[in-house]
Amino acid sequence: MLNDTFQKRFQELQGKSDSLQALAEGSSCLLRNEFHILAVNIFAFEEKWRFVFAKNSDLPPSRYTGYTEYQRRHLLATLVTVHWPPKPPFHEEPFTLMNQML
Repeated sequence: MLNDTFQKRFQELQGKSDSLQALAEGSSCLLRNEFHILAVNIFAFEEKWRFVFAKNSDLPPSRYTGYTEYQRRHLLATLVTVHWPPKPPFHEEPFTLMNQML
C-alpha cells in the first residue's frame, strides 16, 4: 500500500511540475497569493498579546539559491525581520491592508 500511495503521489507531482502546488512540495515556504494577510504574534517584544500584519503581496520572495528562479518568485521567504513599532511591510492593524485590497 505504501508503494502504491507513493507512486500515485509521485505521478500527481509529475503532472503538476509547473503548478504552484508542486512548487511548495518539500519546502517550508508559504506560497505567494496562498493567503491575503499574514498575522505575526509579537508577544516577545513587550510581553503583551499583539500582532503585526502584512499583505502577502508585500512579503519578500525566497532567496534560497537551491530553488529555481521560478520557484523563488512564487515562494515566500521563511525568515522576515519584524520590528516594533512595525516597519514596512508590516502594519499595527489589518484594516488599512484590507481596504487596500478592495
